[in-house]
Parts: sequence; structure tokens; C-alpha cells
Amino acid sequence: MKDINLLHLGDIHFEYIDNDATSVDMKDSSFPKSLNKVLPEKSFQNMIKTFMKEMQKSPSAIMMSGDLSTYGTIESYEKCLAFLKERIPNDFFNDASFQRLFIVPGNHDVNREKFSETSFFPKFEHIIDALKEKDFPVIPYPKVNIEELNDASSGIIKIITINSCLGCGERRYYPDKIRDTISNLLESNKEDKDKLRELCFENLDTPIITEEDIEIIFQSIESVNEKCLPIILTHHNLLPQKRPRIAMYTELINSGYIREKLLMLNRPILYLHGHIHDDPVEIIQSTKYKSSRIICISAPLLFPNKIFNSPKCGFNKIKIIFDHEGLPIGCELTHYRIIEGIETKSKEKIKFWDPSDTIAYATPIERTILNSIKKNIIYFGELKDNFLSYNDENLSVEEIEKYLVRLNWLGLVGYDEEENKSTPQLSRIVRKVVP
Repeated sequence: MKDINLLHLGDIHFEYIDNDATSVDMKDSSFPKSLNKVLPEKSFQNMIKTFMKEMQKSPSAIMMSGDLSTYGTIESYEKCLAFLKERIPNDFFNDASFQRLFIVPGNHDVNREKFSETSFFPKFEHIIDALKEKDFPVIPYPKVNIEELNDASSGIIKIITINSCLGCGERRYYPDKIRDTISNLLESNKEDKDKLRELCFENLDTPIITEEDIEIIFQSIESVNEKCLPIILTHHNLLPQKRPRIAMYTELINSGYIREKLLMLNRPILYLHGHIHDDPVEIIQSTKYKSSRIICISAPLLFPNKIFNSPKCGFNKIKIIFDHEGLPIGCELTHYRIIEGIETKSKEKIKFWDPSDTIAYATPIERTILNSIKKNIIYFGELKDNFLSYNDENLSVEEIEKYLVRLNWLGLVGYDEEENKSTPQLSRIVRKVVP
């Protein structure tokens, strides 16, 4: 099998990074500074080191979900870009064969004072200028951006970046009385503006993806076969977040329509986002469209933060798994996290297809292996003996195991290569999943 690796970064809010965050409780001001060297490293330093280690492995692409700054401050946005560029290798900026760095705006990146009754563009001008100056790819504006990575040695992915912040700060979408009140306050003195700032960014916003962009996405995905995995990168989540919000507008205001259009495509789609400072993995399916599967993956805050109260920070590594024929069959998601000062790493597997669909993808040899599993639970050694009685081809144990791993990704057998590593090969357990 083959794979493509991506790094997915969530919100940064650069000016409020807590680079003093420590793994220990140090309330005693007389604590000897010399002992700091033997204590755990600070959360910020730990996350930088972990990020840099993954950078050295040269992932295929880096996906950034926005909110580099807070409250639309260009100074913070520019400093964040400079900070990132020092740590991201040059080939992510200079690779002419394929765009390897992808970035979308967050609701905290837009300049709401540049609101225009006639154009969405002015509030993004400062972001676009800063990105160009630092040689970063520009945000998707005025339309979605679509890039295809067609790697014969790995697989095919189509990366679609979407600007979900076109409606952010747009007073035209507020009810009349609210719009008039907000407009009057924004034109008043600085003190009132400061008080209003958080209200506008967090509690009274109108994130939206335009119908034109949705149609472009739909047609772009519809035009490629099932061997191409569509990956959508944007800032806002498709589903309401778990924390109850009384605020009037906090989610994508047309998310239901977007979900319906994506489900109609009847195929697996990865949807990567930030915004909620949390890291749920949620799968949206439909009984009407049997092969539909929108896998929503959220990245948390990248670093500890002084104003946004979140118990965890970190980033995601997403390994897309392709079978020998180039079909994307699943992904392995690695969570690199600092949770309350403690560094953690966990993995989970996400399968793209249901067994009712994937049985058709099994090769003749794989079907023979499935027929060789005569009991619900069988030892690898038994399976090998049964397989030989069905099949004249004398496959090695290693070759049979490769087929088992693929059958596991297709949801046809229960066999976890990672779990079994400590067990002798012929004593490993294989579970029957399909009849």
C-alpha cells in the first residue's frame, strides 16, 4: 500500500501565544532557577520541537486553517508569517511541481473596519499583501482554489481551499435593528470600538460559503473518479460545536446546504477545519447516499494561549492510505498534543468505505483469504494452512499479512498490524467481519 502525509494546523492567534506555559506548577517565587533545567520543557517549546521533527520528514503538504492573528491586526499576522517561515523548509515555498502549503483566512484575520457595501475584497487586502510579501500562497479569493497532486508512486488527492469568512463582519446580513446599532457603534469613539470588538468577532458574525463556490466545489469533485480523494480545507466547522453557544451567529449559516451538496457526491471527502479550538473527528453519512462519508477533522489551537481558555493544543498528522490500485481506502490520524502541560501522541484509523461497498474491491487472492477464515476468530497460522488448501500459489507469511492489512482497511477482516507487533506472526489473531 501507498500513502500521502499531510500536516494540519489549527488556530494560532500569534499575539497571545503563551510561550511561558510550563508543565509544572511553580507558585513559589523563591524556587531556584538552576533547577529549571531538570524540569519538563515548557509546552510551547515542546510543541515547536515536535512540529520541527515532523517538518524534517517532509510531508507532502501543510494545511493551515486560519486565525493566525486576533481581531484583524496586521502586525500580528505579519509576525506569525515570519515565525512560520523560519520553521517551514524553503521547498514548501519554491516547489513548482505542486503547491505544498495551503492557507485559508479565519474570522479573526479579517479587517472589519474595511467593511464595504459593494465588495468583500477590502477586508482581506492586508492578508493578501502580507502573504505575497512573505512568499506564502494567497488565500482563496475571490473564488475557491483547487490543486491536484497526482503522484504515481502514492496516489491522487485534490485539495480545495475555501474562504468561509466572506460573510464575516458583513453588517448587511444582520437584522436591520442590529445592523444599525453595530454601524453606529463602529463609527463612534475608540472605547466603544474596543468593547464591541469581541462581540463582533465571537458572538455576532456571519460566516458563509457562497453558492457559487459551493457549485464549483461540487463540479470539481464530481469530475474526478473514486481514485482521487477530495480534501477540503477551510476555517469554519460544518457541524455545531459541542459547547452550547447562546450567540446569534457562530457557525456557518448555510452549513446544512453545504452538507447536503457534499453528501450527494456519494463518496468519501475529508473536511479539515479549525475555529472551535477543539479537536473532534466527526463523520457525516446519509442513508440516501450509501457511499457518502464526510470526515470532518478539527485541529485545536497550535500553541498554549493566554486569552482563549483551552486545555489542549497541538496539530494533526494525516496519512492518506491508498491500496495497490490507487484507491484511497482510509487515513491514519495522529494527534500531537500538549494537554494541561503534558505531551501526548495518539493515533486512530478512519476507514473510508463500508464492507458492502468494499467487497467488490477484493482481489481473487483476497477472496480466497476471506474464504479461508472459517471461524469468527482464527490464528494467523490456521489461516495460512487453510489458504494453502484453497490455493495452489504458495504465498509467504509476509505476503499474506500485506493482504490482511489491506482487507482490514477495507473493513472486511479485523486485523491490526500495530497491535500485533508484540505477538509472534503465526499466533496473531484474525477476526471475521463479513460472512
